[in-house]
Amino acid sequence: MNRKLTVLTVALAVGISASAQESPKDAGIHDHITVDHHKVCVDITDFQGGTISGHADLMVRSKAAKTRSISLNLLSMEVDEVSYRGKVLPEGSFSYDGSVLSIDLPRPLKTRKATPVGVSYHGTPQGRSFGGFTWFPQMKMAHNMGVSIDDIPHSYAKSWYPAVDDFRAKSTYEMTYRVPDGFTAVGNGLLQDYTDLPDETCLWTWKISDNVPDYLINVAVAEYRHIHMDYSSISNRTVPIDIYVTPDEYDDAVKAYSIVPSVLRSLESHFGPYAFERVGYVSVNTTGGAMEHATNISMPRSPQPTASYRELAIHELIHSWFGNRVTCERPGDMWLNEGITSYVVETVIEDLIKEGSFTQEDLDAYQREVDFLATYIKKGDRRYHPIADTPETDTYGNIVYKKGAWVTRKLRQLLGDEAFFGGLRNYVREFAFDNATTEEFKASMERSTGTDLSDFFNEYIYN
Repeated sequence: MNRKLTVLTVALAVGISASAQESPKDAGIHDHITVDHHKVCVDITDFQGGTISGHADLMVRSKAAKTRSISLNLLSMEVDEVSYRGKVLPEGSFSYDGSVLSIDLPRPLKTRKATPVGVSYHGTPQGRSFGGFTWFPQMKMAHNMGVSIDDIPHSYAKSWYPAVDDFRAKSTYEMTYRVPDGFTAVGNGLLQDYTDLPDETCLWTWKISDNVPDYLINVAVAEYRHIHMDYSSISNRTVPIDIYVTPDEYDDAVKAYSIVPSVLRSLESHFGPYAFERVGYVSVNTTGGAMEHATNISMPRSPQPTASYRELAIHELIHSWFGNRVTCERPGDMWLNEGITSYVVETVIEDLIKEGSFTQEDLDAYQREVDFLATYIKKGDRRYHPIADTPETDTYGNIVYKKGAWVTRKLRQLLGDEAFFGGLRNYVREFAFDNATTEEFKASMERSTGTDLSDFFNEYIYN
């Protein structure tokens, strides 16, 4: 994720408002259950009323024997019905407080075999300035952002479907969206089906077969136009590139996104093959930010072939290696997602200068911004803390993004290009579709490079 569009303002470093509240009820759900697969149907037709309705079938396994009670995160909805193994449960067998759905099961949940748990719900989804599900009736647009900047925990799938909603929870997803006729619902993975219905609505079904966290799932609904390209990966497969923009953005978008194949070539040369089913971007009405939803990156409206817009598109695509393929274990490890990604933007720009998509002046400007925002925080400032175990109020601030990028550049200088890039390739391979802590990243880099990084981590990351 990146909240920068033109110049990332110093205001971002102020961090998250102290009014953001932690939800202790959210903690621990991942420790008790695993959801192997989500099959969710969501009605997104009420543009005037701003409500949704949905049904979710979750394939759930227990992490402990004889579990007869489970919980799911779901925010500010009305729960209409809960089922277990296809049978509707009596009303008294579940409770819902507007945040956590607690379900008493008629028989124990198994540990090795996933069992279907169904939830039907409706209501007004929660939307934030950045995060949650938001309606824009005048623009004929609706979309979600998978994290909320203003809430703790930040993961925000719970704003529109029931989920574990934890960075560590991984699942596959089949998502069906009912939208008004003439609208496109763009989701994650590959389009499976499109159906016109007799009531002037239509169904779009998307399926992502890779295990990703709930916060990386999204949908965007509008009267989109589609830009398509094919990319020949180093893994000897053709990767589709699909970009969805509003009709007035089409011509500029073709120019802005023309660099995507070159960006992929750069990233694959350094970090190995692109791992997902497709590359996707979708234009949404966000104010100066973007989000790396897996295979369906949310980008701000008004795409332009400028350095700043392209840097944003590059940043989010880099997350396909750092963030989406390997996800940080906890918010305090977020620099592994955002700091490394923010540095790798520099590497991609270096490569694209050779083909004329960027200039040396563009690279210099990006590096100056990183250097300034990484170093201006002074001792005594409440935000003066290490990039490891950053407080959740500052998860999406400059300590993580810009100091993280600055430190990653220092690591490259220490190790040299061959060891640095080789170490990162091994890291994304070793933790593919899993989570990593700062300590595990350090150990992985040490194994790959044969270098003791204790002094470096103590000086730049833990201190």
